Amino acid sequence: MQVNGLRRRIALRVPHFTVVPQILSRTDWMVTLPRVVAEVFNESGQFSIYPLPVEIPHFESIIHRHELYDGDEAHCWFRELIVGILRR
Repeated sequence: MQVNGLRRRIALRVPHFTVVPQILSRTDWMVTLPRVVAEVFNESGQFSIYPLPVEIPHFESIIHRHELYDGDEAHCWFRELIVGILRR
């Protein structure tokens, strides 16, 4: 598929985005991420962040959890942290 004269070539699909910084630090690849996630991953400043050259549709992020951990303070803290980051 080509948009505005640009074509995407997918080199790798990962099951979870937390591995992205390690992959980027070892390759000359680029990735499309929500800006807030890219900024969190780039706290060290080692990556460049660019705006997308095309519009993309809105998407929804969902956190899955087991009800067994609803009352666990550490899990609650972590879920709130992730939701707060994604809402920026």
